[in-house]
Amino acid sequence: MTKWNAVITGSMSFFAFCAVTLYYFLYIPVGKTVRKDIFERTKSVYKNDHFAKHLIILFLILLTAYAAILRANYDFFDDMKRIISGHKSWVGASRYVSEICSVFLHTNFYLNDISPLSQIIALAICALTAYILCYILTGGKITYLTLAASSLFALCPYYIENMSFKFDSPYMAMAVLFAVLPFLFKENHKAFISVSIIGLILVMSSYQAANSVYIILAIICTLETILFENDVKKAFKFAGIAVLCFIIALVIFRLFIMIPTEATIDERNTHIEKSQMLSLVLSNLSAYLKTVTFRYGNIWSKLFTVIIFILFPFTGAINSKAFEGKHFAKFYSFGLSLAALILMYLLSFGAYLIIGNTLIYDRAFMGFDILIAVTALFCVFFINQKKALKITAGICVICLLYGFMVQATVAGNLYSKQKKYEEFRYTILLKDLSEIIDSSQKNKLLLDGEIGYATKTHMEHDNYNFVSIGSVTSGWAKYILQDWNMDLDYLQIEASSDRIARNPEFTKLKETLPVIKDTYYHKICGQDNIYYVYLKNPQVKEYEIKE
Repeated sequence: MTKWNAVITGSMSFFAFCAVTLYYFLYIPVGKTVRKDIFERTKSVYKNDHFAKHLIILFLILLTAYAAILRANYDFFDDMKRIISGHKSWVGASRYVSEICSVFLHTNFYLNDISPLSQIIALAICALTAYILCYILTGGKITYLTLAASSLFALCPYYIENMSFKFDSPYMAMAVLFAVLPFLFKENHKAFISVSIIGLILVMSSYQAANSVYIILAIICTLETILFENDVKKAFKFAGIAVLCFIIALVIFRLFIMIPTEATIDERNTHIEKSQMLSLVLSNLSAYLKTVTFRYGNIWSKLFTVIIFILFPFTGAINSKAFEGKHFAKFYSFGLSLAALILMYLLSFGAYLIIGNTLIYDRAFMGFDILIAVTALFCVFFINQKKALKITAGICVICLLYGFMVQATVAGNLYSKQKKYEEFRYTILLKDLSEIIDSSQKNKLLLDGEIGYATKTHMEHDNYNFVSIGSVTSGWAKYILQDWNMDLDYLQIEASSDRIARNPEFTKLKETLPVIKDTYYHKICGQDNIYYVYLKNPQVKEYEIKE
């Protein structure tokens, strides 16, 4: 199937899904009943005491944390391309919600850079999501401490990358909201099933990585039902419905809505043989756990997160109403809570565990972001009988909140420093190229290498694991040159430098073109209006930053 045929077919399928959804809610008796239930439940959320005040508090917390990133105005990866071309390009990844909503957000079919407005809107969506998350897990009994705990998902070190995207951040935030909303209706199975299937398809049509959020919330809600309602039958029925909804939504999306082009089949291998499944899952799980564990924050964040994780099973055991009348009832509750925590940790990568060439990047760790928030919220809300433990949990939440805000601020300041270094590096490269290249000719340019990190960001990289922050590889560098009106035929198409290295045409060019200029920062080779630039990555030895 050609790309455009696939896009047209997939888009028609998505609009058909929207039409079926509307028909279900407007004309089908069950759907009409569910619609009324949804309206009533939604009303109870925004009519809750101090709704507006709590929402404003959450928004101000997030805005304060991300103020440095907004101020830095750093073009983060895909932002570079979109600023120049104005193309959305989300539909190619089956992100129809992002594609459609961007037209209204930017008031145009072609994108303009409206940051920081786009990121502020993303923060507002995150604030609403945090409030709803808090409402779900506390049953509407909201306190300032539970609000602080619920906000942690949007402040988690991995969510910094999501908020760094000027163009993508609102739709990433919407995806998390779509995954959280179904659990508002967990007591009403008809509404829960309807909103789950619709919500998950919207998740997959906005930012697929958020599917893991649904899994985490399904597990924590099941655990709460067993421990605090002492209703195992109800809990397992709910869990079964959630699993079924998840599978149905993913199957519908994969078979009817997802665009099966090379980008999804080859790069994100969704044609997995059954015989490969176990080895694939184990491989993805190993890579994910290694990354998500060792790149998480600094020692401050790790310490208080570990304490929260330790408190989690004790919270379940101390306040549990389950297994009443049985010997070792508290021990069983402790074991069940610990098992739920481990399961949430293992499944926090969601459906990406079964996808080949899966996305091991910070922005895909939304399940882990939510895991931090729900465990913290669970502890501060349900520890009632042990004052010392409740105080400990509260201190941990406040310390995590502050630690995450500090890390987001550090990231923003890193962007500012790196931006200045990049401008310097590309300014001197443009000067050298302008003296060499004949502007009257059509010139071809191949970029390779990368400039690396500015030395003055070494403390940020030393204290935190900002692996994917602040280093522009050659694939993205061409957009920076275009920013400065360097009108050349850039030979590489993709943004990934390893693809450049695998291309025999580029390899031959590297070996045959004579050196024209070799400086401390870059080497320029060229002949017959074809030029090869290798970007060097010099580092001050004392402060060498290793990726």
